[in-house]
Parts: sequence; C-alpha cells; structure tokens
Amino acid sequence: MINCIGFLPKGINVEKLNKFEKDEEIIKKLEHLELPIIENDYENEESDTNECIVESDLIVYSSLNNRDLSYFQFHVYDEEMDDFVIHHDIYVFSSINDTEYLNFNNKHYVALATFENNIMVYDALVKNPMTPQILLEGHGGPVMSITKNDTFMYSGSEDLSFITWDLEKLCLVKKTPLEYIPEKLCLTENKSVIIGSKDKVHVFNAEDEIKLEGTVHNLVANGDNFYISDSSGALSIYDVRNPSVPKTHIKVSEQPLTGLDVLENVVAVSSLDGHINVFDTNNLQVKFSHKIKNEIHSVKLSEENVLFLGTEMII
Repeated sequence: MINCIGFLPKGINVEKLNKFEKDEEIIKKLEHLELPIIENDYENEESDTNECIVESDLIVYSSLNNRDLSYFQFHVYDEEMDDFVIHHDIYVFSSINDTEYLNFNNKHYVALATFENNIMVYDALVKNPMTPQILLEGHGGPVMSITKNDTFMYSGSEDLSFITWDLEKLCLVKKTPLEYIPEKLCLTENKSVIIGSKDKVHVFNAEDEIKLEGTVHNLVANGDNFYISDSSGALSIYDVRNPSVPKTHIKVSEQPLTGLDVLENVVAVSSLDGHINVFDTNNLQVKFSHKIKNEIHSVKLSEENVLFLGTEMII
C-alpha cells in the first residue's frame, strides 16, 4: 500500500540519473539487513530517454510497503500533456513509516523513517542505490515519524524519544525523552510541535493533551491550526493557541480516515472504504467528493490542482 506521498521541488532538469557510489561505512552499519550490493556497469549502459526530467515536470514520490519488500517510487507528472508515469524506484529493506524531503548541499534527498533505528536519507536522483547516502543515528528503536521546518527536522521513535536535527549540518541537536511513543508529528507556523500517540495528541512543551474518539491516523498543520484524522472517521481542527477545545469536529466516515492533507484553504481526507472528500477550511463545506473501488491509504494535494491518492498504487 502507498502510505506516504510527497513532491520534489519544481525546476529540476536532469538528462540522466547519477551513479550510485558505495559507502563501505554505511554498508557495514546495515550489514544485518543482508543487502545485495550489486555493481552496476553505469558507464556502459545505454542512455535511457525515460530518465530525462525537465523543469516543468512535477516529481511525485511515494512509499509502498508490501508484505516482503518496501520501495520508494518517483513518478513524473506532465501537466501540459496530463501524463503521469513512473520514472524510477528505490528498494528499501525495511517498512517505511514516514518520509520528508530534504535539500542538503544543494542536492535533493528524501529522508525515510523506517523500522530501522537510523533515519535513511536517499539522494532522489541516484539510479538503483543499494543503500542510503546518509544515515542519521540517534534513536534506539524504530523511527515512526519525521517532519521539518526551514531550520530543523524532528523525528519520533518507539524508544520513547524525540530528536531535533540541524538541517544545515544534518546532525543531532537534542534528544528528548518522552512518556509515550511519538507515532505522528507536525509543526505549526509558530514552531509548536504536535505529537500524536495512540488515542491522544500532545502539544510539545505544554500541558495540553487532546483525547480522541479513536487512534490518531494523521496530523497536518496549516498556520496556527492543526488537523487530526483518526480511526473513528472523525476530522478535528484545533488552534495551537487554544487547544483545549476543537475549532471544528465532524464525523466524515464510519471507516478510519487514513489520508489527510491541507493546502491553502482546502483540506482533503480519505477513508479506508475508498471515499475522498475535499472541504473548505473556513467552513468545512464540501468542495469535492468522490468514491473509488480501492482502499485509500494516503492523499496529497498539489498546487497544480491535482489530487494524488495512495492505494495499492498511486493514482
């Protein structure tokens, strides 16, 4: 199933993907995964015109977890031609829980929170990498969630810890112990960290705790507001400046709300029974509603006014 969807920034121009360079130190740290390190004859490979990416293309990435293997896919969406095709993929030997785009040293990376203790950071424009290019070490258990702003990245782990990372240096700044597992994370405009764990949502460094009707499935922030979708099918909106009561709370579905995204003045939610609803954030009036046959596990809104859904594939 596709559980995470995101975008690389517009303006990327690539004729051919970069060659994978082995890092023996990273290979040794991941030797317990028994990774198949294969030497690719990159120089003698024939040029593949499908590797070309032009500045107007929208590059959509998604994480797909199967029973035996997980992988990370990159699709190219051509708005002018209304064409959506898979461009390349990366095999990951651990289930992917969360993802986050990073720009480091003017390169495009995607950080993966997996059931490994380390955050795996992959160069998005490298062909067939057998390992990540960067490992962020600090957690002592599976990494469940990651999020970022312009300065810091934040990650939460089953080891009951919460780590702040410096994005400029990609190094650990602070590790904070918690009394609960930080399963979901989001950041508000005033830099408040919102943490979801089981059937509760916490405002970090505050005493505020929100009790939900079901378990938290997604957390997304927009300005000072943060949005919660849960297993009971409810959508709740809170203002971080007054989180004691919800601004709005509606029952959207009898099924779990597995997908949630906010862009400007619209919020999109999807449910396990294949329903997708787009609401106006100001009054929660329905702007779009649709039903598909497949289970939906994630949803992503784009500035191109295109809605991407994660089922067993991305559509």
